[in-house]
Amino acid sequence: MKAKVTLMLKFRSAKEALTVSSALKPDNLFVKENMRIIQYVKGDLLIVDVEVYGVNDAVGTLKNTVDEILAHIKSIEKVFEKLEDV
Repeated sequence: MKAKVTLMLKFRSAKEALTVSSALKPDNLFVKENMRIIQYVKGDLLIVDVEVYGVNDAVGTLKNTVDEILAHIKSIEKVFEKLEDV
């Protein structure tokens, strides 16, 4: 089975999208076998393609991976909010 999702996340600026992409990159470099994560920035959009293939629970694995990516992004956004208050 194969499952794939594309996240298209719009940020306030290209700089913010690049910052988030840079923060996510270390986690996405060494992925599980049978998984592929490709991310790139296009203007103020961060695009993340996640694909899981060749495993019985591809959908569950995909969901867990996307949940983890979104949790990291939420943490990064909280840092942005704190910096705005400074």
